[in-house]
Formats: sequence, structure tokens, C-alpha cells
Amino acid sequence: MILTQAPKKEHLALSGKKKWLDKNLPGIDFTMTRDKGLVYGKVFVDDFIPYIERWLTWRKNGLVIMPAGKHNERYLHEQVIRYDGSNTKEVYEAMEKAKKR
Repeated sequence: MILTQAPKKEHLALSGKKKWLDKNLPGIDFTMTRDKGLVYGKVFVDDFIPYIERWLTWRKNGLVIMPAGKHNERYLHEQVIRYDGSNTKEVYEAMEKAKKR
């Protein structure tokens, strides 16, 4: 399932996001929310630190996959793996562990 944030002011962005999901990820369930921290899951993929920290507040055993970017290159957390394209095996292994919890 895809979890995405619904824009607050840009109503056209909301419909555009839905159209993109329907076109590029047909058949995949998705949830749009204003607060990603309220949605349960074992694995969370996001690159925005405030969303990550909010989500981790309620998930002491959760796993975050953080796509690498300049804005998050110094961020460290024991439940977060920065994915930079070179550590795919590490990400898959961590996801398998999280799935079994």
C-alpha cells in the first residue's frame, strides 16, 4: 500500500496525485492523509525528516527506508536506513525482518 500526504491548499495537486497513482501504479492500494504519523504500518518510506519522526513516535519496532538526499544526509536513527541505491540488499533484509515482527 502507498501512503501519501494530501495537499492542504492545492486541490488540483490532490487530483493530480491520484491520477499519477492510477496511471503508474494501477491496482496498488493507497491512502491519502494529512498526518502520516497516524497511519499504521511496519515499514515507512519517506525522505522528509519531520514525517519520519512523527511516524516513529508510535512505532518503536517500525522500519523507515529513507531515500537519500542532500537535505537528510546527516540524519541518523537506529530504525532508519538511508537508501542510496548501493544498499539494496540491506534494505531487503531489513524489510524481511520487519515483516516478521
